[in-house]
Amino acid sequence: MRWVRRQRRDSRRGQIALAFVVLMGAVLVFVGMTVNLGQMAQVRAAVSNAADAGALAGASWMASGQNEVALIARKMWDSIFMVQALMLVPFCPRPPRPSRMKSQGEVAKGDSPWRGLG
Repeated sequence: MRWVRRQRRDSRRGQIALAFVVLMGAVLVFVGMTVNLGQMAQVRAAVSNAADAGALAGASWMASGQNEVALIARKMWDSIFMVQALMLVPFCPRPPRPSRMKSQGEVAKGDSPWRGLG
């Protein structure tokens, strides 16, 4: 009977050590995965920031180009109106030439100095 008790006690020896080693291995695996996932999140954030900065720089560059295009279009539009105005000037009726006006002393009573214009 003593032999059976001793055998049972001997068979239980080292079970805690084995459980400790297995659990310690699992803890080390989880710690390694946590560190790896943290690095992956950091790299992902850095790549996202770089992509956002590139998109912002590209949009800014395109917007400045659009502003230049708008300025050029506005200048062309103004010059078209200037050319049209210059081309219409010869076709506009000329204002009447003033005829020789009478001097101040020659104006009779009731006579308008502007009568001869036209």
